Amino acid sequence: MPYRPAFFVSSPTATQASSRSLPGTAREVKRIRDTLRREEAGAKVAVLMRENATRTELFAKAPGSRYVHLATHGLTDTSRRAEYSSLALTQPRVVTREDFGFLTLVDLLDNWWGKLANTELVVLSACDTQRGRIESGEGVFGMPWGFMYAGCPSVIASLWQVSDDSTAELMAGLYAEIAAAEKRQDAVAKLTAFVKVRRALRAKHRQPYYWAPFIYLGDPN
Repeated sequence: MPYRPAFFVSSPTATQASSRSLPGTAREVKRIRDTLRREEAGAKVAVLMRENATRTELFAKAPGSRYVHLATHGLTDTSRRAEYSSLALTQPRVVTREDFGFLTLVDLLDNWWGKLANTELVVLSACDTQRGRIESGEGVFGMPWGFMYAGCPSVIASLWQVSDDSTAELMAGLYAEIAAAEKRQDAVAKLTAFVKVRRALRAKHRQPYYWAPFIYLGDPN
């Protein structure tokens, strides 16, 4: 039986608010795509890059995907409310209220309810994606919370700014390890895979900046 599509966004065209290039994101996504096609027979992988990486395309195509992986800039304005947290996407030719070059927490809360109910894992491969406001009984109110509100039970997010190269290395290994753990019928395959690749990265890099920024939230499988 073919797997549901995996869905990836990387290397959006730079906006005024996030102009720094992230060359590692394109390499990261291409490596993951090749890994999934190699490890999972019948795997379908959809990728949005550069001018195609808009909020409109994401909203239309992400629902129903097994994985949603966003490799881009994460933006948190600590001087404002947590609802202004966002992920940078490509600004469309015609800017609208709904699509202006960013996926915001407000957008997730207002428009994405239940959209990702069939998605197993969202990966926020960007800086500062677990930052937000602390809510009693809820934890951190930020982008991962929004994706869980949209229906996805598991999110991988970052605690601080991340290295482009080490992040690409971590993410490229993650999906191969998930496939391997599932073949072993590991009951917590996704969490097992995440822990394993992070330990491997720690063995190569002593500084926590490189191996420790990402955490796994939610359902371990």
